[in-house]
Amino acid sequence: AASLFHLSYGMVDLPSGRMKSREGKVVDADDLLEEVRSEARKNSLERGELTALTSVDQEEIIDRIARAALKFQILKVDPKKRMVFNPEESVDLQGQTGPYIQNAYVRIKSILRKATDMAKSDWRTYEPASEEKEILVQLAAFNREVHVAADNLSPSLIAHYAYDLARSYHRFYHDFPVIKADQVEAANFRLELSIQVANVLEKAMDLLGIRMPEKM
Repeated sequence: AASLFHLSYGMVDLPSGRMKSREGKVVDADDLLEEVRSEARKNSLERGELTALTSVDQEEIIDRIARAALKFQILKVDPKKRMVFNPEESVDLQGQTGPYIQNAYVRIKSILRKATDMAKSDWRTYEPASEEKEILVQLAAFNREVHVAADNLSPSLIAHYAYDLARSYHRFYHDFPVIKADQVEAANFRLELSIQVANVLEKAMDLLGIRMPEKM
């Protein structure tokens, strides 16, 4: 216990307004998690990506998404600031959310599953584009970001780092083909870059107590 530090947060409000303990207007944490889990389940069913999995595996993934949504939405905010928690927004795959970051990781895992028969070459001969260099710079900054977050007792710095890296990768994924790149060297470089992004995202989210799904 002597090596631990309790990072206390301020009040968490809901879209309906402030919680007031004297009036009994307080939301239990378990109830809030179940509400977020319900939103995650609804979104997963709409996308239809988990239909081939067993119900047990589906619920495991939905639980990881829900916990990521809840934890990230709180941890991305500085502890000194009051915040509003919106369960629906917390699972948005286009917003600054835990599932948005998980989605970048899942995309990379999907690429790796499809890349088993890809031709191999020495990717070190490839000259990266500016967008790819930007991701390399972000990857190199990870250890420094962790030390700064630890020194300042601020997990929000890790949350923002993970979001920025995921956002850069989503843009890269949209603009640069990986497996179907024009050059074999480019394909191998981008595959290796994707692997490193997945590794760092997984480490960053693990520091926040968030587990990554293989599919979602």
